[in-house]
Amino acid sequence: MQIEDIKKHLSQILVPNSEQDVLSAGLVTSVSLEEGEISIVLEFKEQSDRATRHAIEDKIYDTLVVLPGISDVTFDTKVLQKQSEAGLSHHGAQQGGHVHDENCKHDHHNHNHNHNHNHNQSSNAASPKETTDKTKKGIKHIIAVASGKGGVGKSTVAANLALSLKNMGARVGLCDLDMYGPSVPIIMGVSKAKVKSDPELKKFIPVEAYGLKIMSIGFLIEEDVPVIWRGPIIASIVKQFLDDTLWGELDYLVIDLPPGTGDTQITLTQSIDLTGVVMVTTPSELAVADSIKGMQMFRKVNIPVLGVVENMSYYICNHCGHENTPFNQGGTERMVVNFGTQILARIPLDDQTQRGGDQGEPICAEPSAHPQAKAFEEVASQLIEKLPFKEKEEKKSGFLANLFKRG
Repeated sequence: MQIEDIKKHLSQILVPNSEQDVLSAGLVTSVSLEEGEISIVLEFKEQSDRATRHAIEDKIYDTLVVLPGISDVTFDTKVLQKQSEAGLSHHGAQQGGHVHDENCKHDHHNHNHNHNHNHNQSSNAASPKETTDKTKKGIKHIIAVASGKGGVGKSTVAANLALSLKNMGARVGLCDLDMYGPSVPIIMGVSKAKVKSDPELKKFIPVEAYGLKIMSIGFLIEEDVPVIWRGPIIASIVKQFLDDTLWGELDYLVIDLPPGTGDTQITLTQSIDLTGVVMVTTPSELAVADSIKGMQMFRKVNIPVLGVVENMSYYICNHCGHENTPFNQGGTERMVVNFGTQILARIPLDDQTQRGGDQGEPICAEPSAHPQAKAFEEVASQLIEKLPFKEKEEKKSGFLANLFKRG
């Protein structure tokens, strides 16, 4: 297979709603072949819509990947666009816009016509180290809250964990990066809040609620608009939410990650210098199976799993006080044993917690003797033990205590 052979096949692919092929239209600016992998550079004009771009990429992929000796087809897709549209803007976010970065790598491996695209971070985006160096100046620990699938109460755990850490004296921020279902604004009672910015520093000013500093994708998108973002813009958003937000001095920044183990989660974890991750699951075998995948993903990217929160573990009957288990038991224990971690707490299913989240009144907004609040407090206590935020003060007090003990 030669480059000329590849170009012959490309010349037979027509641009949608046009009589031109992708070569004569000038969309293909470079073709290379190395060890069975075809690399193609595509260049689109600003006014091209993403549906057309994806249709062209898909057609090229389907045409070339079946050729003899070809194992994969990758794309470096460039979109000539205004600089103001390349980064995150309130307008772009509200549109739920899919933005290809200038050096976006479009990988159709395991394609199957369902847009399973992987994008390498562009050279213009911040590298993980660049992001972490700026962020870590004022933040001691960055803790992600993750789940293998949706519907297990991950955001509720993230919000109440952050509040429990705050109730124990820590300075805490809560960053909602679940772009597919940003729930934090509702849980924290700030769904109508608008993010402001400092005109001189050109940084976001986080919304404050219940003593937490909060940033959420939900502040920047319309309530009913779906978000369709890929690698480069996700990395750009992460950079802005971490580096370009006035977090100030924090002991903990709790990050609510989107559920799952796909490209989005990998991009996020590689863009943040995470201290560790807390996995949230229910005892259901279905949830545990997906949690195992999530923990394997974090293991592969060398992010320590601090522990597992078993949410909706049981419930107490309001009438007789009997403890019931709505799910099968034992799966979470097997999982933590296999991964060498621990169950941080079993959170009961509770109507007061559910209603409080819907009404913007989280159960841990203030210290409480409520069983669920105590369970979240248990999680926070164990994390503080693993990741202390008063280490220097404790060392000083220990030194002074020893000093005064001397005769």
